[in-house]
Amino acid sequence: MPRYAYRARDAAGRLHGGSIEAADAGEALARLRRRGLTVTGVEPDRDLGNMVRAWLRSRRPGARMSHRDLAFFCRQLGTMVAAGVSLRGALQTLSPGARPGVRSGLERVLASLEGGESLTGALERAALVPPLVVNMVAAGEAGGILDEVLLRLADHYDKEYAVARKVRSALAYPAVVLAAALGVLTLLVTYVFPIFVQFFQQFDAPLPAPTRALLATSQWLRAYGWVLAAGLAAAAVGARAWAASTAGRRRLERLVLALPLGGRLLQLREVSRLARTLGALYRSGVPLAEALAVAERTLHLRLLADGVRAARTALTAGRPMAEPFRRHPHFPPMLADMVAVGEESGTLDAMLARLADYYDREVDAMATQLTALLEPVLVLLLGVIVAVVVVSMFLPLYDLITLFG
Repeated sequence: MPRYAYRARDAAGRLHGGSIEAADAGEALARLRRRGLTVTGVEPDRDLGNMVRAWLRSRRPGARMSHRDLAFFCRQLGTMVAAGVSLRGALQTLSPGARPGVRSGLERVLASLEGGESLTGALERAALVPPLVVNMVAAGEAGGILDEVLLRLADHYDKEYAVARKVRSALAYPAVVLAAALGVLTLLVTYVFPIFVQFFQQFDAPLPAPTRALLATSQWLRAYGWVLAAGLAAAAVGARAWAASTAGRRRLERLVLALPLGGRLLQLREVSRLARTLGALYRSGVPLAEALAVAERTLHLRLLADGVRAARTALTAGRPMAEPFRRHPHFPPMLADMVAVGEESGTLDAMLARLADYYDREVDAMATQLTALLEPVLVLLLGVIVAVVVVSMFLPLYDLITLFG
């Protein structure tokens, strides 16, 4: 996300300066105004040192909080703020028990607070939490409901963590089984199988065609396995570079979304994230156009993010935002219907919360279904592979028994 350098004055007339992350200059201006600052200038941050430091902070292991970390942090901070503990005291309590990367971020937040920065500005400067937290904390500080907003964020990230864990569990099982099967197969073909073949060749008996084919494969892997490994590594690097490009990423996302079950699972996961994030921001008092901008950045699939951007454009033009969702090919019709009902009835946040809960249940059911379908497929695949290897190994033995019997 681009950074913008700013100059501003607070209510006492003191001059402030620094940099802020935002999608565009308008969003940067809105965030600064929510802090109670009178902005005198906003422009793209061209300072090389700031750019390098921001990049290093984003790449540092543990520098950003996971969903589990965020849920714990927001719940503990919200509980202490509700109990009357100062922000400074609450952060001093939370910092020692955090992971090293998170602890250093909390220390930066604490230092900014002690320097007179608001919690919103301190969190943003530390580059520790996602934009959703920054925007909701800003709304909470402006509305005097910081504790309520933090507890709402904790519930949000608890649900995000639970859904992500279910999806990872559904995908972990087949990945582990396939990796173990490939490892065992490689060991059999490259080391065990040649020993059997040497034994049979002592009898000068012709080897069956399946055995000769597997032997040729084994010899090639032993001699040129490094070529295969290098080729796969080069292909992986090339595919990663292609997927990082705008056209490549969108093409890859279309292919993934076209998958029979996995594509639907990812689509519903993204729609659930969009509904929950947008509803949480809107309920906390963040303007809807800005909430859409933040929700857009939380999505992993650019195709769906494009649809959210179109909805934001329609909203700023005075049109209903449900229509772009309805026209977009990768959003389910229920999203547009619920958004339309929420816009008309003034209950958009409640409708989005219900929609997120519904799609979370759908994701849970589909993850279970995906695991159930993959198990027999993997068993069948492994059975075929083992059968081919076993037949290739024991056909010569059968021929020897026939020859000497």
